[in-house]
Amino acid sequence: MICADTNIFVSFFRSGHNSPAKALQTALDERQLMMNPFVLSELLSSPKLPKKTEKYLLDLPRLEFDSTFFERAGFLRRKIYEKGKGVAIVDVYIAQVCIDNAIPLLTMDHDQLLIAEHSSLKVDPVNE
Repeated sequence: MICADTNIFVSFFRSGHNSPAKALQTALDERQLMMNPFVLSELLSSPKLPKKTEKYLLDLPRLEFDSTFFERAGFLRRKIYEKGKGVAIVDVYIAQVCIDNAIPLLTMDHDQLLIAEHSSLKVDPVNE
């Protein structure tokens, strides 16, 4: 199983023929993709998202989180701040869901690579 970061989906929707798009297509073809709820939220916020794509995204199996999720995410972000670095809170949420479910994250995002350096997040980095 694998989760894809928002940037992977955006690349997939825009080109469909680069490395990120191919990696996502492979995960979809092999039925290995789990949807991160925070990635889903980012994708659904696009006013240009076609209804057919919206339905497809909503039908993907989702990763779950529990009532203490935001505490763990806060501690993770604090750990990164203590190293003199900063990352967007949504990137921490995306990472924390993956950590909690022991699912690697397919990403091109520098913040996710930074989070992985300071946590147990497993990333599958993809270059454009």
